[in-house]
Amino acid sequence: MIRANRAVHCPERRRYVDTARATSADGLIDNIAVERALNGEPVDGLTEAEQRLAARLLHVNHTAVAEIARRIGVGETRVKTWLGLRKPAGTRCASERARTT
Repeated sequence: MIRANRAVHCPERRRYVDTARATSADGLIDNIAVERALNGEPVDGLTEAEQRLAARLLHVNHTAVAEIARRIGVGETRVKTWLGLRKPAGTRCASERARTT
């Protein structure tokens, strides 16, 4: 389970996302690296757990999927999958199933 803090407003620039209280069950997340990625600083080598945390935090703060993907260095499809915004492969909606039967 990952818990996260909310964004803090810095008047001199865009909203600043703080990860000081963000934790993971396994404790394998570098909060400093995640915080740098969240705030648009270049970060190389984020683990998948760190990328997922960053994606969730940015999504909660109403950041567009394309911007999330850019900041953490992954594709938009992966971000949508992590956030549950994309249906799993092989699933069809009810209207599609009705037409094929």
